[in-house]
Amino acid sequence: MPDTPLPTLPPKGGGRSRAAKRAFDVVFSTIGLVVGSPALLIISTRISLDRDGPVIYAGRRVGLGGREFQMYKFRTLVANADRVGGPNTPDDDPRLTRTGKFLRRYKLDELPQPISSTSRSALRPAAMR
Repeated sequence: MPDTPLPTLPPKGGGRSRAAKRAFDVVFSTIGLVVGSPALLIISTRISLDRDGPVIYAGRRVGLGGREFQMYKFRTLVANADRVGGPNTPDDDPRLTRTGKFLRRYKLDELPQPISSTSRSALRPAAMR
């Protein structure tokens, strides 16, 4: 059987699969924004009424291949919380705002993450701190 050809698989990341993944990302993101925009608006308003400071927190993370990217979340701590305390925030942290406690409990502070970057995919590995 030395002359029997072996089956081959198409190369990973081919043009069609990239285009299909990109199309999925665009459609998924558009639907998510349309459906989620009322919640985003309510949360943004609530954060701005709770305390002074920005509504969105921007942090740097390391993604696949060690590439850094900007990550966005709803702000759950008081403004300049990084100067007041350490990087860990337990559930009873005094830097947490009233709205922030609610957002963290239900993971709603994570909602802006898909908007973070157009170069990232909805189907991606988790980022590291």
